[in-house]
Amino acid sequence: MWRVMFDCHRIQSRIISEAKFQGRLAASVTLSESHRKATRQLENELRNWQMCFRNWSEAQKAYVQALNGWLLKCLHYEPETTPDGIVPFSPRRVGAPPVFIICNDWFHAFERIPASVVVETIGKFAAEVSEVWNRQDEEHHKRRRAEMLARDLERRVKEESKLHGIQPPSDKKLESGTGQSGIGSELKSIDSFRRQVEQENTKHREFLQETHDFTLNSLRTSLKNVFEQITQFTAISLKSYEELSVQPGSQSLPQGNGEISYIKDT
Repeated sequence: MWRVMFDCHRIQSRIISEAKFQGRLAASVTLSESHRKATRQLENELRNWQMCFRNWSEAQKAYVQALNGWLLKCLHYEPETTPDGIVPFSPRRVGAPPVFIICNDWFHAFERIPASVVVETIGKFAAEVSEVWNRQDEEHHKRRRAEMLARDLERRVKEESKLHGIQPPSDKKLESGTGQSGIGSELKSIDSFRRQVEQENTKHREFLQETHDFTLNSLRTSLKNVFEQITQFTAISLKSYEELSVQPGSQSLPQGNGEISYIKDT
């Protein structure tokens, strides 16, 4: 199982590292409500993945810890004392049966498996996706504001044209002026408002591009980190279980000077 998982995650990690992401987004492309929903759903799935992975790894470790602790209670061990102090207990050292050695090695193997690093990396990915959603939401408000101002401008131009019976003003007419001071004042006011609308549109386009770039960079970096850590996790797990598969009973086990006996029911 661990060999298959390691091979799969290694391929995934290589694909993400070599992937060519889309270039800069066209200024006319906007983010819809479906984009924000998909982003929020991705964050929720990542949070759930993080929780399931944490629960799974902790359950595995707790199971092995309980099994190893129960087996050790079946041994009555007299610790060996040396000039440097008491020698740490090791079933392998004292010549315990294979089941004691395997479970003890299994328990200590979990100390080397970086499950917490994977959980932390997935959490960071979820946080990055959450920030993407915040930026998409802000882009949505900036777009709504720009659209609202554009509608106000259109309304003011139509009202002014209807009131004075003139065609909508052009920049050339504003530069050359007009013979009617009242109309000229209104046209200048509209032109000022038009510049404000253009500024808001520019701000929105720039923020949209920033959001797109941030999203691509976040996905590229976070996905790469997640699969690198999972690959490392499965590689260490594979190595640990391959070492456990070597039956210590088939080898000549070193015998310690400590005394060991088994606790029997009376």
